[in-house]
Amino acid sequence: MLGWMEICLFSGAAGLLLLQALPRLRSYRPLLGGGGVLLLMSALFRNRCESATYAAR
Repeated sequence: MLGWMEICLFSGAAGLLLLQALPRLRSYRPLLGGGGVLLLMSALFRNRCESATYAAR
């Protein structure tokens, strides 16, 4: 089940990836695409990173 953090990350990623398609923001396409991909990775692998952080303590 998705928590509020994953929902926010997925919606932010979708917004950035949709902004990438606008012709007016053509010069920012790599930044928007990279930011969207980073947000997707953060949403997908969020639990794995947290469990590794707590295990190291």
